[in-house]
Amino acid sequence: RYHLSYHNVPYTVVTPAEFKKGNGEGGYTKIPVLFAGGRQVNDSYVITKFLTPVLYGCEVNEEWERKITFGLQLAVEVEVFEQKENYPVLVTMAGYPSLLGRLFWFALPVKGYARRIRASRAKKDGEFGPLKTAKEYASEFRRALGEAAFFSGEHPSSVDVSFFATIVMWEAIPLVKRLLKESDLQGWWGRMKAAMPNVVVGNGK
Repeated sequence: RYHLSYHNVPYTVVTPAEFKKGNGEGGYTKIPVLFAGGRQVNDSYVITKFLTPVLYGCEVNEEWERKITFGLQLAVEVEVFEQKENYPVLVTMAGYPSLLGRLFWFALPVKGYARRIRASRAKKDGEFGPLKTAKEYASEFRRALGEAAFFSGEHPSSVDVSFFATIVMWEAIPLVKRLLKESDLQGWWGRMKAAMPNVVVGNGK
């Protein structure tokens, strides 16, 4: 939806609960899914590959989209779930008081989530290589930026939007705040927030 929003393409969001009631073709219930022109497109990587030529007028950067989908995204998720400093903010995102995360962090099931993500990702090491740390992916992205404002120059590319979309939901988490600072991405982050529509950065309705 960040790619669509950046290009001001109207869309309707279907909640996971609504989708799993039977909207998916062939019993498919995983998210995200895109419905466009009577077609169902499954998986975030495939969706981005499908949208990039239409929205950006160029072929998808498969190297970086794979790194983001099968690397950065999973690395951020497991590290958020593994590090207890993130729990007070994490529980507030689920609608609970932060005190729960501070006092009863040991009872939260999140480390189990992290183990399952790592185990599932390890099965794909032959295709994508071992999972790196979130900082390694972020630092590699920073090196790719060089002196440019965005990945492909003066304006956000599909890679910029994908990278931003992957971590913006975790923006309040200590891990992500530290990640942006230590990887020298705060300037790029500010430019991306200014470039994205308010509706997807929390400043609009």
